[in-house]
Amino acid sequence: MKLLLDYIEEHYADPITLTEMAKHFHFNPSYLSSFFAAHHHEGFKDHLNRVRINKAADLLRYGDTPISEIGCMVGYGDHSYFCKVFKRSTGISPSHYRRHYHQSQGTREP
Repeated sequence: MKLLLDYIEEHYADPITLTEMAKHFHFNPSYLSSFFAAHHHEGFKDHLNRVRINKAADLLRYGDTPISEIGCMVGYGDHSYFCKVFKRSTGISPSHYRRHYHQSQGTREP
């Protein structure tokens, strides 16, 4: 399981899919999906999204990269989809997240 999690951590910005990861580790995709869910507290896609959203949140807090670029940087090819997943995960949009963080820190937005 550690190898799978490490692989995701190293390649989250790439367009990884369960099928591609299964090929990389010589698993059947169905088996990998079941294995991942049985040995981890979330499924493959949920884990990948969580890793990507956490990385995006770091970029929003500590950088001045435009939000339109952050989605691509963390593996989302579509800006609208990135915003949708981010909001579903955090409860607020990426721009609101950045604004809220900087207001709570008493700093100006970058």
